[in-house]
Amino acid sequence: MMTRNGSKFFTSLFLLFALALPALPVACGCGDDDDDDDDDSDDIVDDDDDTGDDDFWPDDDTQQLEGLERIEITPSMRAIPKGFSKAFSAAAYYEGGTTVTQADFVYDSSDNSVMSVDGDGAATGVKNGSAVLSARLGEVVGEAQITVGADIFFFNGVTGYFGSYDRGRDRVSEDHFGFGQAVAQFPVDMQIAENYACIADRGDDDETDSPGRDIIILDLSTGQYQTLIIPGLSRPRDLRIVDDQAFVTGTLSDNFARIDLVDLTSEIYELPEGCGPNGLEVMYGRAFVACNYFDADQNTYGDPGRIADVDLESGETALIDTTQVNPGSLALSADESSLYVVCTGDYAGRPGSINEIDLAAGQVRDFFSLGLAPGDIAINSEGLAFIGENLAGNVYVVDTGDNTVVRGADDPVKIDGAWWTYFVRISPFSGHVFVADWLNSKTVILDSLDFSVVDKIDTENAGGYIFWE
Repeated sequence: MMTRNGSKFFTSLFLLFALALPALPVACGCGDDDDDDDDDSDDIVDDDDDTGDDDFWPDDDTQQLEGLERIEITPSMRAIPKGFSKAFSAAAYYEGGTTVTQADFVYDSSDNSVMSVDGDGAATGVKNGSAVLSARLGEVVGEAQITVGADIFFFNGVTGYFGSYDRGRDRVSEDHFGFGQAVAQFPVDMQIAENYACIADRGDDDETDSPGRDIIILDLSTGQYQTLIIPGLSRPRDLRIVDDQAFVTGTLSDNFARIDLVDLTSEIYELPEGCGPNGLEVMYGRAFVACNYFDADQNTYGDPGRIADVDLESGETALIDTTQVNPGSLALSADESSLYVVCTGDYAGRPGSINEIDLAAGQVRDFFSLGLAPGDIAINSEGLAFIGENLAGNVYVVDTGDNTVVRGADDPVKIDGAWWTYFVRISPFSGHVFVADWLNSKTVILDSLDFSVVDKIDTENAGGYIFWE
């Protein structure tokens, strides 16, 4: 079943918050950045083609400027790591509501020593700093402030401080914004939506009845943040962002929430009693939640473990049995036809297993053992799955094209000195694999081709890595 909460619960919270941070908008701005395939504009569409710009755009340059009101630059996420490029685009808005995107814009940078830009609007970070990207038509100019700097963010899972790794300067900041205070009480997961970090905060473990702070929405450009409490959700854990919606599981309430990040309303989806929701993935109007059915009194996991397949429109739930207990981390295959489920086992007599679920059939297609207690999983665009080990400093590699184990228990990728590879994430820029080594307060960066260690950086209790995309 589903229950829906309006945005009234947030109004009073935000009014108090706005007094301290007057620049913070009411909505977090995590919405559609127009990079998707939907039609968010008022472009004129001609009967002969789908572009709309060609028939509107006159040959006479002077006519191109008539009725031009403003120029806007997208996407709204405006940060570039040093040495990397990002494509920006401009749109011209005319009287009467016409929008043109294929005009002869002239792009420029206010400081080429910080950021260069080519004629198509592709900006490249040169050195750390800030510069203005402009797009001009005649005398009308649209501008966007671009920051070249830190591009990898993480939280301290114990203190709640928000840190960053600046590849431009090869520098780690444990308190990125210099707050001198924690952003969250007990952060457990984090995702990025445009230029905002959305952090799942499970609250204080010493306060059993505490609902936690649920979701922290943090502006990566300014450091301003707001706290969103989700009524009916207890002890959030896994978080996913899809377009302008956030999904987060409640481990003590056997449910998960869908949050509209534009108007900050929420829906609660109930899961089977005792589910103990763990991992979460969302696609094609469906949410997949790992249910481990953990019994704290008996210290046992339910057998079998199950994946709850929830239709987000109807709320109807189907259960898929896994081949081992304690399903946890989930990841979609590169072609999004399969869901990979890491069943960690019970850390004793039942070793871990990886299940591949055929999403069309709604059942396990393949499964294989891997390590004693495999944990977090991440799959890159080439279909290589990187899986951390919960009881050793190992990372396993699987080719999901045919489920060939590339580096298994006999030949794992070793993280020297580690006993638990907590988080595994893949950078969309470089393809490098980021592995959290909590014991040694390190983040180990692996090459995704030869699995060699590229770098080790000092990150105390690091988790929940996110990257500018």
